[in-house]
Amino acid sequence: MTGGKPACAFDSGILRALFSRHYHRPAEAVETRCYSMGGSDHCRFEIVVEGGGEPCDGTGMLEGK
Repeated sequence: MTGGKPACAFDSGILRALFSRHYHRPAEAVETRCYSMGGSDHCRFEIVVEGGGEPCDGTGMLEGK
């Protein structure tokens, strides 16, 4: 499939919930690449945590605070 819009709303919702719960703050998961839009062989999400003082680069994500 090529063209179109991002099609991973379910994945975005899961990521939003995961990061919101982990950081105890609202988070957004923005899909910046999607396989269904063409031009990429994978989907990519950027995570933005509201009022976040620390970057969400995925390192240490599973470590407890």
